[in-house]
Amino acid sequence: MQERNTINKYYITPRELVSIILLGSKAIEKNLEPINSLNVFPVPDGDTGTNMFLTMKAIEEYIVDPNSMSDSEIVTAMARGALLGARGNSGVILAQFLQGFTSEIREGHLLDCKSIALAMESANRLAYKAVGNPVEGTLLTVIRHTAEAASNSASDNPDIISMWEDMTKAAKVSVSNTPELLPILKKAGVVDAGGQGFSILLEGALKVLKGESPEEIELPYTNTVSNQQDIDHAYQKYHPHEAFGYCTQFLLSSSNMDIDHIREKLMSMAHSTVVIGDEKTLRIHAHTTNPGALLTYGVSLGIMTEINIANMDDQHQEFVNSTTDTTIMKEIGVLAIASGQGLVDVFLQSGVSAVLQGTDTMNPSTQEILNAADGIQAENIIVLPNNPNIVAAAEQAATMSQKNVAIIPTKTIPQGIAATLAFNVDKTIDQNIYEMNQSTTSVMSAAVCLATRNLHLDNLQVEKDHVIGLIDGQLTVAGQEYAEVVPKLIALTYPEPDSLITIYWGHTTLEQEAHTIGTNIRGMFPKSDIEIVYGGQPHYNYIISVE
Repeated sequence: MQERNTINKYYITPRELVSIILLGSKAIEKNLEPINSLNVFPVPDGDTGTNMFLTMKAIEEYIVDPNSMSDSEIVTAMARGALLGARGNSGVILAQFLQGFTSEIREGHLLDCKSIALAMESANRLAYKAVGNPVEGTLLTVIRHTAEAASNSASDNPDIISMWEDMTKAAKVSVSNTPELLPILKKAGVVDAGGQGFSILLEGALKVLKGESPEEIELPYTNTVSNQQDIDHAYQKYHPHEAFGYCTQFLLSSSNMDIDHIREKLMSMAHSTVVIGDEKTLRIHAHTTNPGALLTYGVSLGIMTEINIANMDDQHQEFVNSTTDTTIMKEIGVLAIASGQGLVDVFLQSGVSAVLQGTDTMNPSTQEILNAADGIQAENIIVLPNNPNIVAAAEQAATMSQKNVAIIPTKTIPQGIAATLAFNVDKTIDQNIYEMNQSTTSVMSAAVCLATRNLHLDNLQVEKDHVIGLIDGQLTVAGQEYAEVVPKLIALTYPEPDSLITIYWGHTTLEQEAHTIGTNIRGMFPKSDIEIVYGGQPHYNYIISVE
């Protein structure tokens, strides 16, 4: 959207207000690293500024041609874009703020100070409601103080610019006071990152209101964390006996969802829980050591998309390194695409930076892959699609990213895991690409599932719901029982005596059945190393790796 040429001190259209806020977000972009450097709560992983900016940036995709859109459509697009594009704890809260803010201005033709103040009150109310356990000294506190300032100013002040100045001042004061409210900030010697990002957004919008450039705002970049050990101890005070765990995010689509009930349920399962949206679409953000439970609950409610699970322990370590080293970003990060909590855990434990969920029936989009790659704090990104249907989208994402993104064209989960194990952080990007590609040739991939229709192929006669086995994507074996098909399938891979055979059992597979089959396989191949691992994949009952 374009900058305003003229400014009315007393009235503003919803279209103009949206434009001002979007242009104001350029101030966040200008100050990404200073904001990120403040990030120590709820998890010190150094991505608050990035998440807030990307959340605002996502709105632009929904306002492609503002000249052809009504004010109401533009306001709705802002709310929708923020909801669907929200990233991280701070981004999700910011999106909820915008949901509440836009709900009050959607129908108005001309807005005055009182209208904007009412929108701020609504935004504050919904922002607090979205968070499972609101903590003072955070972005929420700064939003509340800003809303209070807007209300106080609007009561006797008709000048929008003057009121926005009051809001910006209140936000700055609130940010400066956050260390007094949140001990972890005081120990680190920083203010709250989310609150600072919001304050910068308001200041950027004020610059636009005054006809100035929001990019003139510049915070000094300093890594000011004073004592990382103290920060970690403070974290344990809030979350005793817990690792940082996994940041788990997804979109949930259904009908007539009870938001309050879902939020309460997720609060009992995780922390830093934020749930925003409406009865048809929810954005879920939570921190947990067991993301599988959250995903299982989500599946029971509706359709899940944009599933992203990141290892916060790794993110935290990257942030720690950045505070003691001049290098802000790692040289190389790895993004794996997989589905099933067991497989996600395997990839994360193998050292990948993040896992984007994608299945045989619900492949991630180019934009989702791009967002996941750009969200990794590394200069070079290696993507493992792990599915032949995802390779093309991943390659397209690579051409769109400003980072150096390389695709290892893994077509199966076993190939992806083999590539991950070949990754070496001490080697160059080119060396890793070569060795990871080579590693995929040393593994054979097999999969077992139920036939969805009758078919006749070569010498195989298959009926619907029969068990079928595939080797590297080719139908090879058919039978009536998993216990019959799995051993036959493995035998046809002709494993060497010292082979490693790993059997990943799926979401609908009985654990006892999987281990019984594993026992039989050990009897067939006594010199091979046989591992039975929970994969949790939704489509294949078994995925088999033979190396």
